[in-house]
Amino acid sequence: MASPVEVIPGWSDMNDRLHNTLVQLNRLMEHYADGPPSDDLRHADVDKPGCVSEECLETDIQDILKEAKQRLKDFTEAMGSTNGISLGTSRRERQEAEEKSQRILAESEHQKNFLKEELARAQHEVINLHQKMRGYEDRFACEQAGLSNAKFSRELERTKIELLEKSTRLESLQAAKEAVEKEFSDYRKTRKQELEREKTQKLFETRQMKENFQKEVMSATQQHLDREVELQEFCQNERDAHTKTVEDMTTLHAEEIKKLKAEHAMKLEECCHNHAFLESEWLEKEFGLHKQISGAVQEKSRHIQLLFEEHLKLQSLETQLAAAQSELANEKLERSQIESELKFAKVDVSLANEKVKMGLESHEHTLSNLTNLQDEMTNLRRTCAANIAKL
Repeated sequence: MASPVEVIPGWSDMNDRLHNTLVQLNRLMEHYADGPPSDDLRHADVDKPGCVSEECLETDIQDILKEAKQRLKDFTEAMGSTNGISLGTSRRERQEAEEKSQRILAESEHQKNFLKEELARAQHEVINLHQKMRGYEDRFACEQAGLSNAKFSRELERTKIELLEKSTRLESLQAAKEAVEKEFSDYRKTRKQELEREKTQKLFETRQMKENFQKEVMSATQQHLDREVELQEFCQNERDAHTKTVEDMTTLHAEEIKKLKAEHAMKLEECCHNHAFLESEWLEKEFGLHKQISGAVQEKSRHIQLLFEEHLKLQSLETQLAAAQSELANEKLERSQIESELKFAKVDVSLANEKVKMGLESHEHTLSNLTNLQDEMTNLRRTCAANIAKL
């Protein structure tokens, strides 16, 4: 079982503060009851922070009560926030009792100090009156020796009356002081009993909160372990599912690559056949065109001057034909490169498709050029025929 020292940060400090507070409360109760010191007080370290002497308890009772109250409040709030226990009502009642006791102590101390001051003042006045009486008695003795004085006699009588009043007042102050001391002693006994009850109740609540906290720690630890096991199982299932998905995708990708390669090979073979057929057809047309041009030139040599412009056009057509032939040669070179790449390396499907597309576009461009050349040759024949007919 996990201990509170391992779970709660600062648990040892809280225990030390509680021990110091209990030692101070024992000192305070023994001071009020004027009893012998307890075992905790005998074994307590005087030099430890929080321990006080009898003189400090006599002069700083209010400070000790405030410090003990603050430490008990901190410990109660810390334990209440850790275990989720609401202690608002008892804390308010305890705070009200502390405030009431502090007010009573303050009033008692104030009244006690006031009575001490009055008693000291009365004693000082009595001493002065005794000194005056001794002076008056000396003077009265001198007067009895032969120097009578009526004024001195009246002053002596007045001093006696004043001394009697001061003595009466001093007796009343002594009685009031004894009453206050008795009341203060009764209050100290009552306060000691209350503090003893609070100490017993606080120890019981502390033990109860410790037991509840240990139970909650064990429950939370078990829940955490169960949750960790569930997460491990979930991660293992997700890992297996991901591995299976990756294998399926790899197999599907390989099949798609094979299928695309086969389709690309078929399309490339078909394009090669079409290109060879178009090339042979173009050569036949070119041979026939050259034959017709040479025949027309031989037959119409006398009309060279008239057909000079048409001859220039024919030369431009031949230039275009040479360009078309160079394009065909480039296409052949590209085709040979594509075939070599297909034989000796793995070519990406997208690049092969783009090259095929470029070949088709160039082939279409070549066909359009051939069509234009055929149209121009037809127009040239018609022009030549028209010129021949005119001649």
